[in-house]
Amino acid sequence: MNKTIKINLGGTLFQIDEEAYQILRRYLQDINDKLKNTPGGSETIEDIELRIAEIFQSQGTAAGVISRENVDSMISIIGKPEDFDTSSDTTETRNLPIIQPPGKRCTGIPMI
Repeated sequence: MNKTIKINLGGTLFQIDEEAYQILRRYLQDINDKLKNTPGGSETIEDIELRIAEIFQSQGTAAGVISRENVDSMISIIGKPEDFDTSSDTTETRNLPIIQPPGKRCTGIPMI
């Protein structure tokens, strides 16, 4: 018989087996380490936690026990923390529309 642990993810209570808990805990810690010093990082971490809860609920684990397979499946959906792009220059200015004031000639420079 495996030991189970009760956890709260995104305001939802789950029961998780010990092996899955260790993997999930490491995963969340790695995400925290990756994003904590980025602009908006704490909000992103909260959003990821909510998404994890949604995934576990969609897997039908809310009434059951979260297994290692559930955690592995969730990681394959969300991705690994090392794959997250945390560069500060994520805005693509070249895709901004060019806004031209009425009666003015367009110079090709986007007005923001």
